[in-house]
Amino acid sequence: CAALIYQVVFAKKLALIFGSTSTATLTVLATFLGGMAIGSLLGGKLADKSMPALKVYAIIEALIGIYCAATPLIYDLIQTIYISIAANQAPDSPELLGLRIILGAGALLVPTILMGASLPVLTKSLKRENHSIGQEVATLYFANTAGAAVGALMTSYFIIPSFGILRTALLAVFLNLLVAIAALQ
Repeated sequence: CAALIYQVVFAKKLALIFGSTSTATLTVLATFLGGMAIGSLLGGKLADKSMPALKVYAIIEALIGIYCAATPLIYDLIQTIYISIAANQAPDSPELLGLRIILGAGALLVPTILMGASLPVLTKSLKRENHSIGQEVATLYFANTAGAAVGALMTSYFIIPSFGILRTALLAVFLNLLVAIAALQ
């Protein structure tokens, strides 16, 4: 749920900075999918380390929350860089499109890689004897997908209109930190 809240918030914030919803959406979707894929690969390797999987998962969730709590500062920096470079360029310049993608992807790679790593690590914690790992993983994926759907719908139609972008992002940070604490219990 928190990941999709971030995805919607990041797309809206980048659209405000760049003045282009399509470029922001492209950047966010491509980075989310790419970052999640990279994170899955790294998470699978990380899950095989000696530290208990739930502790690693808690650390990942906390790092996502901490990084995303800093995103208002990161987006201010992106806006400053973008304005300083874009000021003397034509709005449809190919260089600006590349700059938008680089700045947006640069800001999103860290949390999306962490998000991608979380599920393989959490799956590792399910490995127990005499249990149906297939059913447990299916339940985990169901919960993950359902949370994503709820996060996307609630963010667009209720949370942002009610609380604004900053408080919505902070709500997602709170959710990440809450999950991190719960995983340590």
